[in-house]
Amino acid sequence: MRVLEKTIIVGTLLVGFGLLQACGNELDCGNGTIKVGDECLVDTSEADADTDTDADSDADSGIGGNSPPTKPSVVISPSEPTSSDDLTCIVAVDSTDPDGDPVSYRFVWLQNDAPTGNNTSNYSAENTTTGDSIVCRVTPNDGTQDGTAGLALVSIQ
Repeated sequence: MRVLEKTIIVGTLLVGFGLLQACGNELDCGNGTIKVGDECLVDTSEADADTDTDADSDADSGIGGNSPPTKPSVVISPSEPTSSDDLTCIVAVDSTDPDGDPVSYRFVWLQNDAPTGNNTSNYSAENTTTGDSIVCRVTPNDGTQDGTAGLALVSIQ
């Protein structure tokens, strides 16, 4: 289950889990810097590292030997929307499947941390107001297994 939590960074940042490592008052994430005092959406489901060491377990390779697709890179257009702009969730970098399976995507929009029920790649301006926080979550699937979801976030100006 994926859990998004709104977090305000109030102290020293310590990030691990193999992808990013930093300690101090700033973290450069490649597409921006997170600083003490910043408000962030945190995908807490990623915090559970796989500690399975059983060589014949399917936990590391997926379900029944199937490997899940890779995480897509996702953006919302426009990147600085107003309440009169329709939003489009774009898969900027496609997921790939290590097994060569075709990959499909499931779109979920969140508005102010709540699911909207909209499961398409477009979100209508009529549903937004100034100050809203909008997230598009895109989950890849290879027909057998979901991969890690890509997320994009915008604030309505």
